[in-house]
Amino acid sequence: MKIARRTPFDGPPRFTAPSVFCAAPGKPFLYRIPVLGKRPIHLHVFGLPDGLSDSGDGILKGKPAVGIYPVTITAQNELGQTEHCLQLIVAEHCFRKPPIMGFCSWNAYGNNVTQEDILQTGRDMLRLGLADYGYGYVNLDSSWQGNCDPHGVIVPNEKFPDMKAMCDELHGMGFRAGIYSSPMRTAWGAPPGRDAIPGCTRGERDLRFAATMGGIGREHHERENALQWAQWGFDYLKYDWSPTDAVNADLMRRALWDSGRDFSYCVTVKAALEYADYWKTYCTAWRCCLDSNGTWDNLLSRILAYTPWKEHTGNGHYFDLDMLEFGEMSLFRSELTDDEKIVSYTARILLLSPIQLSCRIGGLTEFELDLICNEEVIALHQDGLMHAPTLIDADALLYTYRRPLENGDIALAFFNLSEQPRRASYVLPDRCSVRDVWRREDEGECTRLQYFLPPHTVKLLRLHQC
Repeated sequence: MKIARRTPFDGPPRFTAPSVFCAAPGKPFLYRIPVLGKRPIHLHVFGLPDGLSDSGDGILKGKPAVGIYPVTITAQNELGQTEHCLQLIVAEHCFRKPPIMGFCSWNAYGNNVTQEDILQTGRDMLRLGLADYGYGYVNLDSSWQGNCDPHGVIVPNEKFPDMKAMCDELHGMGFRAGIYSSPMRTAWGAPPGRDAIPGCTRGERDLRFAATMGGIGREHHERENALQWAQWGFDYLKYDWSPTDAVNADLMRRALWDSGRDFSYCVTVKAALEYADYWKTYCTAWRCCLDSNGTWDNLLSRILAYTPWKEHTGNGHYFDLDMLEFGEMSLFRSELTDDEKIVSYTARILLLSPIQLSCRIGGLTEFELDLICNEEVIALHQDGLMHAPTLIDADALLYTYRRPLENGDIALAFFNLSEQPRRASYVLPDRCSVRDVWRREDEGECTRLQYFLPPHTVKLLRLHQC
């Protein structure tokens, strides 16, 4: 399947920023303005709240005051000028953000990850222009842990000599930094040479959570660890255990809220549907699907796992399809074809899953870079309406999803997840102009769509009423 080429540093300025974003009042805020185009680009920001400033490098920093602020950003280079309007909502416990885009270390480096790996990832994301497409998080998964201090605070192992310096350097590049932990007494992902690594509880096993792998301890240290992560400068937590329950999730949620830092919060790995009201109220994202492993059957199972959650996602709370499963990785070699990689990425776009690369960024192929750097595709993911998609047809693994967009357009995707060629069709309520988003090509106007889809392919469209 043909897709358009990326052009991160060519042409006039083009913003890839969402139209709405939120922040916590009085807590450190950082946002790198994502903008494409030929360098140098001169940015000017108007309407920032008290406490926020633009240092001239395109990174907004500070501790904002409560309010709703219409912020205007202009960008100019030798080829043109453009303007972007951003509604910045500063309120306690506000979740009005599109799904995160960034990197997670697990598939890329497994339990061998080091501090230098994390920092080099950030440098490569800047060098290749990924930050300008909106990839704003660099998240460290497990294998950073050493032992616990006498207060129950998890101490980094020798591979991470200075967590604060690492976070400071990532922040200096404009990235938010993420960390991993677990409420289990023994977390998953021990580094080489260690039999076990600590989670945030210890002591006698709490029999209320007898089914939990590794066990939950009766002695809780969520608060101490959240404070430490905040002092180091982390902005995101992946909290990992199975089965994933609301009681332990809430203990950590409260600790994060009281830490003095504005954390995005993702719980994994088996967040049951029975707790859906909790997840969609208090969590940025949650997982209830298999770990990605680079095979088609695994990808299919994770896409289908979304179906019972479709009434519970959107508006700042999202079902996580797990890390992307292509690129150069330590844990496995991806078996996905190029068409299947497009299906994988498109599923995250339409279903509003977080997008986390998990490979050696410097080793991405030209096709993979084009795949993850399509500004029109990313615009659908970061759309300010944040409305969950509607499954309008499901016929023997031919799935049709429809999602309304902020400007009144419609995002429509036909997924042929079957082993046979399929004919997909859809009758439009009104005459629409049709744009193939992956190709970035117009297809004209019509009232009925009809496509022939080979197995394991997808057609992604943007429709505009004439």
